[in-house]
Amino acid sequence: MAAPQHCKPHALAVPLPFQGHIQPLLDLSLKLVSAGFMVTFANTCTNHQRMTENGTTTKAASEAGPDLLRFVSLEEEFPIERENPLATLTEMFKPPMRATVARLLARLKEEEPPVSLLVFDFRLMYVLDLAIASGIPSVGLWTQNAAHFACNTLYSQNLLQLPEDDSTLFTCARGVPPLKRTELTSLIIENLPPPFPSEEYGRYPFRRVHELTCIVINTFEELEPTTLDTLEEILGFRPLALGPLVNAPTFTISKGIAITGLDNHVEWLQNHPKDSVLYIAFGTVADMSETQLEELVIGLEASGQPFLWVFRANFCVYSKKYAFHSLSQRLKNQGLLVQWASQRDVLAHPSIGGFLTHCGWNSTIEGITMGIPMLTWPLFADQYLNRRLVIEQWGVGLGFQIDEGDSGLVRRLEVEQKVRIIMQGGEGKEMRQKAKILRSLALKAYQKGGSSHKHLDSLKEQIGARMQRSRQYFNNCE
Repeated sequence: MAAPQHCKPHALAVPLPFQGHIQPLLDLSLKLVSAGFMVTFANTCTNHQRMTENGTTTKAASEAGPDLLRFVSLEEEFPIERENPLATLTEMFKPPMRATVARLLARLKEEEPPVSLLVFDFRLMYVLDLAIASGIPSVGLWTQNAAHFACNTLYSQNLLQLPEDDSTLFTCARGVPPLKRTELTSLIIENLPPPFPSEEYGRYPFRRVHELTCIVINTFEELEPTTLDTLEEILGFRPLALGPLVNAPTFTISKGIAITGLDNHVEWLQNHPKDSVLYIAFGTVADMSETQLEELVIGLEASGQPFLWVFRANFCVYSKKYAFHSLSQRLKNQGLLVQWASQRDVLAHPSIGGFLTHCGWNSTIEGITMGIPMLTWPLFADQYLNRRLVIEQWGVGLGFQIDEGDSGLVRRLEVEQKVRIIMQGGEGKEMRQKAKILRSLALKAYQKGGSSHKHLDSLKEQIGARMQRSRQYFNNCE
C-alpha cells in the first residue's frame, strides 16, 4: 500500500542550470520517488519554461506518478541565462539567486508535507548552508565520475602536488589514469577572472564533504571500483555510486530548439544496417573553428561511412560555409544532420556502430550504458580525463592524433583513418565487444540487487537516520 502524500518525505532538488547537470539530478529525483519520496524540482525560469514547453515536465511527472514529482520555477527576478556559460554560472552564485532559493525553501517548508531534504548539485554549497540552518538532511550530487572527484578532493585538501610541466604523465591517485599537467589542471576550476567565484566553485565544496548527509556520484561500482576504494580511504566514507544516471526523459534546454517534430532521424536510421552508422555529437556548449570543422568534414566524406550528426546552429558561429543548412545539403548523400536528437535513443538503435563524442561525462556514460565504442574528441575541462578512461582504462575507444605542427588541428586523413578503424576494422570490433560487456555491467548495476540499487537503499537509510522521525518515519508511512 502506498504511503499517503502527507506522510512522504519531501525533497527539494536544485541543479546547476545546464543540461549536463539537470539530466542526472532529474534521474536521481525519479530514483528518490521510487524509494518513497516526493520531489519538487526547481529550475531557473528559462529552463523551467523550455522543459515545460517541450513536454519534459509532463513526461517525467507521469513516470513518477500522481503528485510525486513536480516542477517549479525559481522565479528569479533577474536574467540568469547568458551567451557565455561561465557568465551564466556566475549568476547562479550571486546573492540574488541565493536569496531566491532561500525564499523557495521557506515557502515549501510551510506546505504539506514540508520539505525535509535538500538535494542539489555538489557545487552549490549555499544550498548545504540552507539545509544546515533548517536542520534537514542534505544530498550533494557529483554529476561527473569518481576519478574527477578524487583529483579535486586531493587537490582541495592540499594532498596533490602538480607536476611542473607537461613532459611527463602524472598519477594522482589509485584508479585514476596518468595525466599530463594541463589535463589535470583542466579538472580544477581556479584562478578564473572575477566575477566568477573560482574558490567557491572549485576548492570550497571539497573542503566541506563531511558536512553533507550523503554524496552521490554518477558512476557505478563495477566501472570505477579502485577509484571508489581510493575515495573511501581519503574521505573515511564511501560516496554512493548511483549511476548510470541516464534514464530520465531526454530533453533540450538549448535556445530556439523545439523537440517536437525533430524525429526524422528515426526513419533514416531504420534504413541502415546494424552497426553501420557513426553518431556524432559535441554536446550543448562546445564550438569549433571553421578550419578544424573543414578537416573533420572532409575526413568524414573520405571515410565513406554513413553518419548521424547533431549539429547545433552555434557550433561554428561565424561560418556561412558550415552553417546547418549548407552543410546538410553538402552531406545529404552520406549523412544526416539534425539540430537535436534523443541521444540515449539514438545510441540504443541497432544501426549505430560508433560514437564520435566530445567526452562530456553524460555522453560518455550514455555510450557505456548503450555499449557503443567511442571516437574521443575532448575540448575542455574533464573531457581529457574522460578520454583517457575510455581509451586506456576501459579499452572502448580511440583518440585522434593532433598535428605536430603549429596548427594544433586534427587533420582530415587522421579523421578518415580513425573512422574506418572503429567502424570497419578488427580493432573496432574488439572494442565493440568490450563495450557490450560494460553495458551488461551497467544494466546489472541499477537492476534490483545490483550495486547502484543497493546504494539507493543505503541512501534512503542514511537520510532516514538524519530525519527527525528517522526510520520510524519510513516504517509508519510505507
